[in-house]
Amino acid sequence: MSAVTTNKDCISKACIGWFCDAAPPPPDAPQGSTPLPAVRSWDLPSFRNLDLGDFAVAKDAYGADNRDWVRDPAGSGQYVLQVTYPAGSFHPKGTPVGGTGFYASPIDISAAKSVTFQYDVYFPADFNFVRGGKLPGLYGGRPSCTGGDAAKDCFSTRYMFRTNGAGEIYVYVDRAAQVPAFCQVPPQTFCNDVYGTSLGRGSFHWNTGAWNTITQTITLNDVGKQNGRIQVVHNNEGTAIDFDKVVFRTSDSVRCAGIDFETFFGGSTKEWATPTDQKAYFKGFKLKINF
Repeated sequence: MSAVTTNKDCISKACIGWFCDAAPPPPDAPQGSTPLPAVRSWDLPSFRNLDLGDFAVAKDAYGADNRDWVRDPAGSGQYVLQVTYPAGSFHPKGTPVGGTGFYASPIDISAAKSVTFQYDVYFPADFNFVRGGKLPGLYGGRPSCTGGDAAKDCFSTRYMFRTNGAGEIYVYVDRAAQVPAFCQVPPQTFCNDVYGTSLGRGSFHWNTGAWNTITQTITLNDVGKQNGRIQVVHNNEGTAIDFDKVVFRTSDSVRCAGIDFETFFGGSTKEWATPTDQKAYFKGFKLKINF
């Protein structure tokens, strides 16, 4: 293959690093939009290398000692990621450190308007959900769109488990930019003035003693419009959450960024702490650019 030097040399009209390695924008893309990359999906069914290398970790935030790779507790023989939540842990910055967190970009999703992220999580049959905890999701703009951030230039869409395994998507977005209906997504939504929004709590439940497949599709809003969308599917049982009036961004500078892999008990007070050492397991990761 010979090197190229200008955009006009490429069918995609995008010359990157002297090669045509970007796909052309869709026919209805606005003029001047960023072309999508050639690689539009990533699939990691199990951990063959027993490390995080396939994730392309951008920032290892906390809890590396709480990560390990073990055989599937359900008996498939695959290697899966085991995360430990030490007894008494309830916050990543506490003592002991609870769970683990890292930010990853296994493919470039910065030009995408709509992205789907899927994975499997396993809670043992005797797992105690206590008051709740966080689970991985997507983020945009920049890392650390958590912990009371006003989310003016970022967003995150992690999940939570709540008491008795009630599920929700836990959303950080600019609260002042949302329509009133954002705080009314059924069956229950709790808009917090400081922390994230518990969207659709109880719309699904996390199973114990079996793998849960959880899928979220995030479609960014057009800047100046309240037309972003969040869709969640649990165990292929139909749509659990679907709301299409989200404001993820008020500026074109806020784009999809990658995976916010965070899981811990909490909350930020001792009432959230796990009373015993507990573990959860993860596998089956998929990330896809839709458009």
